[in-house]
Amino acid sequence: MAARSLGRIRALAEGRQRPRRWRLGTYSIGDIGPLLLAGILCRGRLPRRLLEPEAVSGLAVVVPVYNEAENLPAFAEEWLPALNALGTPFVVWFVDDGSTDHSPAILERLARSHPAHVRLIRQENAGHGAACRRGYEEALAGGADWVLQIDSDGQCDSAYLREFWLKRSEAACVFGERRTRGDGWHRALVSRICSGLVAFRCGIRVGDANVPYRLMEARVLARALQRIPPDFGLQNIALTVLLRKSRVTWSIVPIRFRARAGGTNSVNLRRIALMGWRMLGQLGRLRA
Repeated sequence: MAARSLGRIRALAEGRQRPRRWRLGTYSIGDIGPLLLAGILCRGRLPRRLLEPEAVSGLAVVVPVYNEAENLPAFAEEWLPALNALGTPFVVWFVDDGSTDHSPAILERLARSHPAHVRLIRQENAGHGAACRRGYEEALAGGADWVLQIDSDGQCDSAYLREFWLKRSEAACVFGERRTRGDGWHRALVSRICSGLVAFRCGIRVGDANVPYRLMEARVLARALQRIPPDFGLQNIALTVLLRKSRVTWSIVPIRFRARAGGTNSVNLRRIALMGWRMLGQLGRLRA
């Protein structure tokens, strides 16, 4: 124990290790002694990077965006106060997937208006799955403890947010399951087909494999992402499969999925059919 403490003091003094932090980004009580001794060893000159607090950890929210100019203002008006009400540090990662409308300009205004909470990522159009993956990677690199993925089209209701957040104490994955839907029978059919393909190809039964309302502990998300091919079309379905296979603790929240607030859905039935056919082959790559 003494040797371990001395090693930590030496690492702090040399700047090779940073102090531990509480969830709000402050130093822990357990670091006060080592910090004082490290200061003595350095004759009062601690390395500068040691004195700079780390980026605040907490909740990262990944929001893919494609031509959602009609929905983004209402989305921000609903979700930013709801996230703030949780009382935990949070950052919203908007991933602009090559929008051709006014979405980029709206996102830039949001980033300027909320610099502490809004981050903007731009990429060429690669699809919802690729946008989600990019957001997950940025959220993990930013040091998030938990990652929530929701969509920007107004269908995800923030009324369920606190229930999701509270359930993190009992589960590493908290997934919504769309029991009531306002976006039409064809979208519900697509979700059923996706879940059916997962059951057929992978032997895993899930109620809503592609739900865009999911809260995941960062460490389990990171492990799963390492096993998903970057070119996998439906990244969220791959995540569902691997997280289920890993037997992490799981909780389901029944949700109502609203109709789109505005704009048009960018995914048509023909495209869904093609993705489903491709998914049959790709799911086999997730068995290991």
